[in-house]
Amino acid sequence: MDQAELCQAHGVQGCQNLESWLKYPCDQSKDVEAAAVSAMVANYLDGKLMPKLNSQPVPEIQDENIFTLVGEQFEEVIFDDSKDVFIKFYAPWCGHCKCLKPTWDSLGDHFTDVKDQLVIAKLDATENDLPASVSFCISSFPTLKSKPAGSHNFIDYDGHCSLESLITFVKEKAKNNLTPKVKAPEQEAQATFAKPSEGHDEL
Repeated sequence: MDQAELCQAHGVQGCQNLESWLKYPCDQSKDVEAAAVSAMVANYLDGKLMPKLNSQPVPEIQDENIFTLVGEQFEEVIFDDSKDVFIKFYAPWCGHCKCLKPTWDSLGDHFTDVKDQLVIAKLDATENDLPASVSFCISSFPTLKSKPAGSHNFIDYDGHCSLESLITFVKEKAKNNLTPKVKAPEQEAQATFAKPSEGHDEL
């Protein structure tokens, strides 16, 4: 693959560091001229050019047990020291990713009662770049990584992709207590028979 094909394959319209995979795009509103390209390359080599992350829009609603992560949110969500994280990096066209999806959804369902302690996430790695603070790049799909609470180090998962194996891995690597809190009988009764609050229409 020549340089032009490489740039096209990775959506690069400017400079890209092939070690960190950070992208430094050209201003697409301006014509590509030799002087502008030379200035851009000079700024890149001098460390004056800021990288730009590709990111899908931040979802307005997160109503599923799997957290839909985008590049813009990566550091905020993944590096929340109070939570363990298990993330799937996938590509929409990947057959193995499609096969894993039902199991991954079931994994999210399994841990739904401990969402305040654990994030089960997915990130489309073809549409979202990783920030410079991450020391790895994604080269195969799906890639599964765990990040324990209070740590910024990632642990690769390379085991069997059965629901039982994934659950065991999460419990072994998690720093938080992932045992759901049991509600007292009177709390459950109150939740079941709670009257509608004032100010809301009743059917």
